[in-house]
Amino acid sequence: MVPGTGERMGVFSVTCPSCGAPAQIPFGKSSGICEFCGGQVHRNLCDSEFASMKKNQEFIDSIRASIHCIQNRDYETAIDYAEKASKLDSTDPAPMMIKYISFLGSDFRKATSFSAIAKSMMKDGGSEALTQDEYKELLAVFTYNYLYEKDKDLKRVFANMRKVRPDDIQNVGRYERMKRIEDYFTDPELKDAMITACSDYVKDCEDSMKVTGELSQSNWDELTEIRNHRLFTVSCTVFVDPGLSGRVTQYVQKYRSALNQKWEPLFKKGTVNGSKDQVNVYRYEADSILSWLRTVR
Repeated sequence: MVPGTGERMGVFSVTCPSCGAPAQIPFGKSSGICEFCGGQVHRNLCDSEFASMKKNQEFIDSIRASIHCIQNRDYETAIDYAEKASKLDSTDPAPMMIKYISFLGSDFRKATSFSAIAKSMMKDGGSEALTQDEYKELLAVFTYNYLYEKDKDLKRVFANMRKVRPDDIQNVGRYERMKRIEDYFTDPELKDAMITACSDYVKDCEDSMKVTGELSQSNWDELTEIRNHRLFTVSCTVFVDPGLSGRVTQYVQKYRSALNQKWEPLFKKGTVNGSKDQVNVYRYEADSILSWLRTVR
């Protein structure tokens, strides 16, 4: 069947082979159900439908690729894929939503312009390539990416300063609240997503903590895992939501209490693979973070 033959308003009229009743199949679909007998009805797709389906698939593939890039903190490539998607379909708001998230960390003014465009386009209907739930998940991913970057910033503070005081950590948080978080929180949806994501991250840390009072290799490995992958990140959630300081304090205190055990003799004997200098660094970092958390209001 070609366009114009049995087609009206994006719907094709065909005859049911089972009962002979008229049936309708939407544009882009090769089969449907007869409303009279419930039998399957089929038709051949026309050239314009194949072209439309191919273009739509390329659009969806570009959006999926951009989402994958955001998940891997590659915002530059995410923007490239969003640009490609915009050329394929200028009516779908998904590319603008992708650009909004991708520019948040580098150019907030440009990000807000894309957000305004996306919201304007959403008035005419949602995106077929990016649901609202998927968009909220991306905002959470952005938050986790943000925490990852702040984790590195906090580690640099400890690496570059001989003694880290509460004010030194607070200055990092104060900068974020003044330069980044206040901007981000002008978007209620982003604010809710960031606060929720930070709370979820703290809960994940609380639920996954396995440290005990045992002086064992497995317990030391868990302490090392916390120090390398969770301690600084969970502390940075307080930059976003100071209200999490109580829960984060309890988490760090539990970690610090396990470090307070007499690990040095085990290191010296070789029954636990660690060092005196290592445990001293861990204790110092935890104490500095706890001192800072006590100043958070």
